[in-house]
Amino acid sequence: MLKVSAGEAMFERDSILFDEVIYSFPVLAGLLRAAAEDDGHLSVIDFGGALGSSYYQCHKFLSILPRLQWGVVEQPHFVQCGQEHFRTDQLDFFFTLSDGIERIRPNVALLSSVLQYVPEPYDVLNELMESKIQYLIIDRTPFGDEVHDVIAIQHVPASIYPASYPCRIFSKNRFLEKLKTHFEVIAQFDSADGMAVIGGSEFTFGGMILRKI
Repeated sequence: MLKVSAGEAMFERDSILFDEVIYSFPVLAGLLRAAAEDDGHLSVIDFGGALGSSYYQCHKFLSILPRLQWGVVEQPHFVQCGQEHFRTDQLDFFFTLSDGIERIRPNVALLSSVLQYVPEPYDVLNELMESKIQYLIIDRTPFGDEVHDVIAIQHVPASIYPASYPCRIFSKNRFLEKLKTHFEVIAQFDSADGMAVIGGSEFTFGGMILRKI
């Protein structure tokens, strides 16, 4: 991320540097829609946003907005590093959702490749649903057709870093039923991560753009 912020690399994801930015155009569409609805102002609370990967990924498209704020909510060591090395007038880092929401008054919450790794993801969704945030954008999240969520073990390729950790595959119907109590679904889309199979059942990495009812 130091190389990205210094302009020595184009893009970073999961500690890997890329020569070109891998855009998620559905995410950009959701962000720009939210900005268009708020006189060009965009304030994003990026839950699980590492050291600002999505901020740098989207910045080329968002830099023309008259007002842009991006707050990352992360684990303590990420927040400490972010505040020391990457904080700017637009980008900041917070220890909790409530702190970030209070500080930057976001009109968008972004959750990209994070809910499946959180011990209590529905608590996170409950907090967002009870907030005044108008848009919720979800990306790179595994969804299946099972009645209930499935807990699996994800093994990271050794070429990235040697690790394994629990990963939740969401029941899409259950997930949507919960969100539809507070949000309307503007769009659903497949993510670049594609699909996979576990225990004979297929699941797909996808996302959605939702607006507060």
